[in-house]
Amino acid sequence: MTLRSKRTLLLSVVLVLFVAMILDIGIRKEEPFKRFSDQFANKARTQARERANHGVTKTDERQLEITDPGTLRELQLTGAGGPITVQRASGGNVSLHYAVTVSASDAEAADRMNKAVSIEQHHEAGKLALVAMAGGKTLDQDDYDITYTLLVPDGLKLELSAEEEPIRVEGIHGDVDVTSSGGLVELVGVTGSVTINGSYGHVYASGINGDIALNNKAGIASIEDVRGHVSVSSKSGKQFIRRVQGAVSGVTEGGPVYVSDITGSVNLSGVDGEIRMDGIRGDIKVGSQSGTTDVVLPQDGGFSFNVEATDGAILTKLPFISTNPDNENMTLLKGTTGTGKWKVDITSSNGEVIIHSPIEEAQR
Repeated sequence: MTLRSKRTLLLSVVLVLFVAMILDIGIRKEEPFKRFSDQFANKARTQARERANHGVTKTDERQLEITDPGTLRELQLTGAGGPITVQRASGGNVSLHYAVTVSASDAEAADRMNKAVSIEQHHEAGKLALVAMAGGKTLDQDDYDITYTLLVPDGLKLELSAEEEPIRVEGIHGDVDVTSSGGLVELVGVTGSVTINGSYGHVYASGINGDIALNNKAGIASIEDVRGHVSVSSKSGKQFIRRVQGAVSGVTEGGPVYVSDITGSVNLSGVDGEIRMDGIRGDIKVGSQSGTTDVVLPQDGGFSFNVEATDGAILTKLPFISTNPDNENMTLLKGTTGTGKWKVDITSSNGEVIIHSPIEEAQR
């Protein structure tokens, strides 16, 4: 074999080996991509089966009448995947209209599931609890939704609770206790005391003729047009309180509170949050730590000031600011405007106090 022949043979062998190596790499690359695509295909098939298993939706509307409330003093209702609406009854009976919606694989299964749902009545010492059950068991909210419309007579106390679903109470005459997690709570035109325990949701209360107690965790609450005492306990929540004929009090942490147009005293304590007031006709008492207190006083009032700010500042046009002779880090504001009939008592640390006040008739 000549040298040229040997060289040609060697090049042919090298070329064959190179092509084989490329083919092997391509096959190896295809395997993980195939496994990856198979995962998506399996997931798609699983989702298709799940949709097929819940392919039929059916809604059935029903009515529950309690024609003789008797000694009933309190009624309890817990939401089950749907909204709750409560209104005032025209007579003395309790009436519950509810619509049950179920999802199942076929019409027969949906009909069977729907018929299994009932509202059970649990009586105990003047208290009635209405509980939605399916075949004697608690409902699975993934398969059931129940929308409630409840009509109640005057004088009946309500306890309502829901998770993520809205609650609306309108025009009733009676005390209301609401607990909501992540949902919307609306109370309008209620005559009676109101207690709201809300977390991670929204609260709106308007036209309340009675006291309001709000416990707000990381939610937004708007309260307005109230005749009564408004008390607030809040952690990481935001409060707007307007047009109250009565006292306002509360403790807040990590969130602001805005109070305006109050005919009555205001007593607030705050940590790591802003306190803002406007149009207060009554005594003001504030304790603030690591936050700003901003007060806009009405033109037609007289106030007596006792304000202390430690490691912070007092910003105002009032002429009686001074420094505590015993503590150079404490700024004082002590004096009166007008008749001085309402007190402004503010203690602040590590924050600013801003006071907007008429300076006519200001005196030490």
